Amino acid sequence: MIDQETLKQFDLLYENTYFDVSKYIICKCSKPNDVEDILQNIYIAVFKAIRQLTQILQ
Repeated sequence: MIDQETLKQFDLLYENTYFDVSKYIICKCSKPNDVEDILQNIYIAVFKAIRQLTQILQ
């Protein structure tokens, strides 16, 4: 189950980093069609890390 605090933390991080992270990936990726997949994988990993950390701290 995903609690509201985890979603809030993720949303804040996403809003504050998406533009810069996407610019970086666009510059480094040789295949433009892969950019969205890479971004999605990054934010899935970040969400999982936030969720694990939140569970540990509770």
